[in-house]
Amino acid sequence: MPGTTVGTVVWGRIADHAGTARIGVCVRQVSRERVGRLAFAGSKAHARVEPQLGAEVFIMTPTNVRRPAKVGRFKKLSHQKVARMLLDYDCGESMASVARRYDISAGAFTHWKPYVGLTAKWLAHVRGLEQENDYLNRRILQLEHKLRATTKLIRSLETRRKRRSLYSASLQAVFNLSRTDANAACGLAHSVGHQGVAQEGDKRLVAVMRKYLAENPGDGFRGMFHVLLRDENCTRGHARMLYYQAMLQRRWRKKPAPLPERVVRKIKPAGHRDQIWSMDFLMDVLPSGRRFFVFSALDDYCREGVICRVLPKATATATVEALELARLQGRVPGTIRSDNGGQFKSATYLHWTDRYQVRRRYSRPGHCEDNPIAESFNATLRREVLDCYKFRSLAEVQRMLDDWRVRYNFGRPHTSLQGLSPLQFAELHSIK
Repeated sequence: MPGTTVGTVVWGRIADHAGTARIGVCVRQVSRERVGRLAFAGSKAHARVEPQLGAEVFIMTPTNVRRPAKVGRFKKLSHQKVARMLLDYDCGESMASVARRYDISAGAFTHWKPYVGLTAKWLAHVRGLEQENDYLNRRILQLEHKLRATTKLIRSLETRRKRRSLYSASLQAVFNLSRTDANAACGLAHSVGHQGVAQEGDKRLVAVMRKYLAENPGDGFRGMFHVLLRDENCTRGHARMLYYQAMLQRRWRKKPAPLPERVVRKIKPAGHRDQIWSMDFLMDVLPSGRRFFVFSALDDYCREGVICRVLPKATATATVEALELARLQGRVPGTIRSDNGGQFKSATYLHWTDRYQVRRRYSRPGHCEDNPIAESFNATLRREVLDCYKFRSLAEVQRMLDDWRVRYNFGRPHTSLQGLSPLQFAELHSIK
């Protein structure tokens, strides 16, 4: 480079007589007197200067040489220009021509391509939101990194969990952190420090459930819900949740074996009270081995247990005595449905029914499904009384049955009676 008197010391390349120079980083100004020997090797020029410059090799270029512009370099565009550029592209102009006209590369245009259809105002708004989102994401990553470092430090300094739980309590009290956040900062599980306090209303509701199921062990949630809904004013979902949490559900019985299809004879329902009674006998054994029978009679209209009497023997005389006692209390049925047992075919029974003009209706031999109401009542009686207690005498059985019959008639809800007890249903429809 002959003729260069004063130049700029830079790092980089310098062209020969046919090329241009690429400017590097400016070091300092040097004069011709301090420059040593120049040696050209193709397009590279090396200059060795005096040791006091603090460097060994420099490149000399004139001060008036400017850096040439690159084709397709990144150019910062305003939002208005970007909006017009995207509008031109959206109107059908090719990407290459649009990029060439706005002096940007195809890669830079691809960067703006997702914003097609936005105006300059919305473009500025979206770009601002993206920048804010990027900033917040970086801050979150930094805070997570600091939290992990702090947690690791706390766990390394204090290995005892009980002591770290005290730190967690301090964080909750001083800095008003939640239990989960404080435990996470101290390296503890989320459940540490949690005290499950049940609501007083839930405790009272569970107590009511336990009391009801103790009195009616054969009932499940469906039979109990009507009482809870009427008396406690609770929702079905909340009551079911407490029912299962307290483990009050009955054990499921085994699936019964498949039975052949039976032809069931339709039974005409009763239209008013004391129109049809269903009667049957139930046999059981005391722990001493003595057998006894329970004679039961139900009103088909309201499912009321009219008679529930313990008998040492299932005779027609005892049956008529129980019916006569009910008649003295003002209860005489219009029709009696029963099976074909000898007690209901004897002359004593026939004479009593004819005397008080009571019609007799018998089920088919071997078809207990023809007397379903009495069979269902006896199954409930056996499940809730006879199978739950051990009796020493027939008097104890009678006292328990009397108490159970009162609770059955006054407080036991029936799904077939719209969730009401037998006497409630009878009283409601007698008012109507």
